[in-house]
Amino acid sequence: MTPELEKIVQDKVNSGLYGNASEVIRAGLRLLVEEERTRQSRFDQLVQDIKVGLEQAEKGQIVSGPECQDKENSATSLTNLWKVYEALLNTITQDSIDKPIMEF
Repeated sequence: MTPELEKIVQDKVNSGLYGNASEVIRAGLRLLVEEERTRQSRFDQLVQDIKVGLEQAEKGQIVSGPECQDKENSATSLTNLWKVYEALLNTITQDSIDKPIMEF
């Protein structure tokens, strides 16, 4: 480990929250595994949502731009479109770039 990481681990042990360095490292690894599971789950859901949208489009179950102008269709269509867009953008920035938050 780098000196910076060793200091972080030692500071956590010194805080009294952890009994030793091994506990700190295990806690960090548990968080990493959980983050990866959450990211994969969100990505899998996004892929499924896109698949459903494409299937609906193939069946003609879509609302065109002019149809979205009426109040009934615009709320659901635009809300769903923005949800998919935000999820896609979030996935791209988290999964494609893969830059560490902190470098040690």
